[in-house]
Amino acid sequence: MTDGKKSNTPMILGIIGFIAMIPGLLCASLCGAIMEAAADATGEEGGLGTMIIALTAVPMIIGFIFCFMAKSKARLAGFAMIGSAVVLLVPVIMSGNWLFGLITIACYLIGGILAFQNK
Repeated sequence: MTDGKKSNTPMILGIIGFIAMIPGLLCASLCGAIMEAAADATGEEGGLGTMIIALTAVPMIIGFIFCFMAKSKARLAGFAMIGSAVVLLVPVIMSGNWLFGLITIACYLIGGILAFQNK
């Protein structure tokens, strides 16, 4: 990219990662609902299920939004996409959502690294 053109690859990877994580978000919601129901049945304080859903949805949306800024604000988009990939690792491990989660993490991580080259 020595001719000054900026790549669309980070944006495409962000979109692919977001779409790949939609079934993962549904799976995380199911896991969260089961955890909340189990906490209610035992009389314990809940909240872990809601945390899994939030830790899945928030970085997923942030990575998706910032992938569109990879051309205009490359450093900010790169940091946001890499940060989203790191934060998404927690609910993927907690919910066991390996297939969809690792695809999204890989897309956001590679897209974030490539966004830094769009300077």
